[in-house]
Amino acid sequence: GNSGGPLCDSHGNVVGMVTAKSVSGFGIESYGMALPAESLRAFLTKHLPGYGQQPAAPSGAQALEWDQIDRLVGPSVLMIIRSR
Repeated sequence: GNSGGPLCDSHGNVVGMVTAKSVSGFGIESYGMALPAESLRAFLTKHLPGYGQQPAAPSGAQALEWDQIDRLVGPSVLMIIRSR
């Protein structure tokens, strides 16, 4: 994903959430910064009533194509708006 998107492994497991991207002086993205999935899980458990997670793919599971991962992850994406 772009900044704000889930960072997934080849099995569709979310391993982090991209929160920012760096940009060089030429407007070319060079790298993204992400929050670890465990930090996100702790936040959602505390602040999102009824939060539940899908089990991780078994360690020997076959890698998926990225369009398959997009279909798995897409319905789980949500926007969190923090008001002050």
